[in-house]
Amino acid sequence: MSNTNGTCFHCGLPLGAEMYATVINAVNQPMCCMGCQAVAQAIVDNKLEHYYNFRDQRAVSQQSLVPPALLPLTQYNLPDIQDKYLANNRSDSPFTKSSILSIEGITCAACVWLLEKRMASVNGVMKFTVNLSNHRAELIWDEATITLSELLLQVAKIGYRAQPFRLDQEEQARQKEYSKTLKRLALSGFGFGQVMMFAAPLYDWFSHGIPAYYRDFFRVVSLVVTTPVLIYCGMPFFKSAITSLRSRYLSMDVSISLALIVVYIAGIYATVMQNGEVYFDSITMFLFFITLSRFLEMRARYRSSFVVQQLSHQQPDWVSRIKNSMTEVISINKVEVGDHIIVKSGATIPVDGLVVAGNSDVSEALLTGEAIPKIKQCHDSVVAGSINNGNPLTIQATKVGDETTLATILKLFERAQYDKPSIVSLTQKFSHYFILLQVMTALALFLYWMPFSVEHAFWVTISLLVISCPCALAIATPIGLTASMNALSRVGFLCTRGHVLESLVNPTDIIFDKTGTLTEGEFSIQSVDLHAALTREQVLQVAASLESQSEHPIASAFKRDSQVISSENVVIHPNQGVEGDVQGVHYYLGNAAFIQSRVPGVISESINDTSYTKILMATDAKLLATIGLEDKLRVNAKTTINYLIEQGYSVHLLSGDNRQAVKHYAAMLGIKRFNASFSPTDKLNYVKSLQKGGASVVMLGDGINDAPVLMQAQVSIAMVTAADLTRVSADAVLMKNDLSILITVFNQVKKTHLIIKQCLVWAAVYNIICLPLAVSGMVAPYVAAALMSLSSILVVGNALRLMVVATPKKEEAIHHSFITAKI
Repeated sequence: MSNTNGTCFHCGLPLGAEMYATVINAVNQPMCCMGCQAVAQAIVDNKLEHYYNFRDQRAVSQQSLVPPALLPLTQYNLPDIQDKYLANNRSDSPFTKSSILSIEGITCAACVWLLEKRMASVNGVMKFTVNLSNHRAELIWDEATITLSELLLQVAKIGYRAQPFRLDQEEQARQKEYSKTLKRLALSGFGFGQVMMFAAPLYDWFSHGIPAYYRDFFRVVSLVVTTPVLIYCGMPFFKSAITSLRSRYLSMDVSISLALIVVYIAGIYATVMQNGEVYFDSITMFLFFITLSRFLEMRARYRSSFVVQQLSHQQPDWVSRIKNSMTEVISINKVEVGDHIIVKSGATIPVDGLVVAGNSDVSEALLTGEAIPKIKQCHDSVVAGSINNGNPLTIQATKVGDETTLATILKLFERAQYDKPSIVSLTQKFSHYFILLQVMTALALFLYWMPFSVEHAFWVTISLLVISCPCALAIATPIGLTASMNALSRVGFLCTRGHVLESLVNPTDIIFDKTGTLTEGEFSIQSVDLHAALTREQVLQVAASLESQSEHPIASAFKRDSQVISSENVVIHPNQGVEGDVQGVHYYLGNAAFIQSRVPGVISESINDTSYTKILMATDAKLLATIGLEDKLRVNAKTTINYLIEQGYSVHLLSGDNRQAVKHYAAMLGIKRFNASFSPTDKLNYVKSLQKGGASVVMLGDGINDAPVLMQAQVSIAMVTAADLTRVSADAVLMKNDLSILITVFNQVKKTHLIIKQCLVWAAVYNIICLPLAVSGMVAPYVAAALMSLSSILVVGNALRLMVVATPKKEEAIHHSFITAKI
């Protein structure tokens, strides 16, 4: 053993009675427990022994800067541990890593602004965005420049504690925070009630006739009761204030702490001198109301993240797999594509897949908001996170792990949480400067009143510090937006970008793709016109064989109704057609433009003169058949389009289908602006031309070819059936097949901004009325405490109204009257 000082080589703690050891750099080093031995062995196995040399070199500086509890953060640098929390962010940069952090100690918007500003200046940090609603941060950094543990230490130096997010750990931390806040609320309420009883005889209007020694006794008792309340209930504010001052930054907790401490010291002075006002009742009242407002804000944060918690809990830890005719229980992490999984009645479906045995009612309510279960039987698809309400099902896995629909939704939902709208960034930055102005104004006010009366100047200054605290301003916007996004997710509209609710306020143009967006994307064969010596069955069999490798909605119509035979040299031309060899013959299958480009001169003009979607089949020599396909409109498509037109939006229809078919659907829906035979490039150029004219565009699409135009639009919305690339490119995902959700969305957006405006107007009116009263000395400190706290409570309660969304059935009756509402 090289270490002879009786301490563990890994953690430095004293060695126990039982000896453990690990060979490090060819030396047998002592360990205090099996935990240190396991971590040290992991370091050796990953060839990271140089960590200990680096640790020893920096031990002195780390010990002086960082609390001992934070030193084990270096374990997060181990690859095996990082696999649980981290992911490569860019395929072209293997050193770029991303992680979600849980941060302890955040109390207000100013804390968020401080963290983002300071961490953005750290070398190697590419992105650091904090969400005030759930106290999490999205971190992207260059691992070649800085390690995760060093970044966590940087957060600690600012005054906060961060660690990689884990749902179970965060829920434990939330429960701990909830319990502590509830205790502080109870103690401050008890202290407030007790001190008020002793404070009443000290006021001038009640103190006549009371002997002086009783008044002195009441002051002492009030001090004794107030002291533990101030220490325990005020500790979170004091810690936050110290953190802010160390960072040379002002948060609202600085003004709160300053007011509390100054009033307390003045109360002690008055008690010792047996003269003057003590205002211990103001301290306890202020602590009670501010703790109550923080408690309600915390409850609001928990409620706003409830959807994510529900979705996260939908993934089971264990599944039953059928292998070699035997059933075995395995970890969800070991399931592979192609495995057959048994899902019992009442269980959660763990993977995306196809039903291979059984039939049952399956509820997708948590994913889509649709309360009515769907009947699933053989060959039907199911998604992870849905609930099997009926008979047992056997499912063949098609997507597992991070590739499932549930995992994708969680990623998109979390992406929206850290994509900060401009109005939130503005209020967080404004709160910092507001507090700076507040402190400077309080100092000037004290200097102004001091020549008249030092005591009066003191209490006026305290009242100003308390009454002008910008709690309402700082919490109104983030809580309102988060509550609204979570509420919309419950009815089937998933915001994947934070700017959606902000950008949907005043759009000018709304563009729809046709297939899979306005229509269901489930084509049925309506007609087969033969132009050569082939039977209807032969034509459909060749078409099914060519389309067997395509995922386009049109392909499903042939694969569903015809038998597939072998095909070779198949080439798919997106948005045009497909070609390939079937039984030695080279065929072309696609729209008129595609056939004309491959076999010129075989198409007559009359072929496109129909409302059906036309698919043509040809060989190198001639046209073989014309196949007519029909697609059904989505539920409530007509109602939704009528609503949008009535609201004054300019509605467009862009499609790659033939003109007659597009014109037919446009006429049914009442859309006057439509374009047919549009390629993805045509759609992109069309949107750009609208934007050049000053339009704010909302685009709804479904196919993978819609990804470019979705990224170009100010707001993009993908259907839940869209390709993965389309959903990732979109700003929001429509989780139901019912387009009337859009009516709910536009109403909720207007309601959201109405309520946020109400909160901001209230904060402005409150300050306009109360600040002059505080400056003039007309508001006592205890009244200021009550007004400020009640203002925060009012704002939080008003913002939480956004948790309730009118259902689509109610929309039709109320949307006309609601949208005209003015603040």
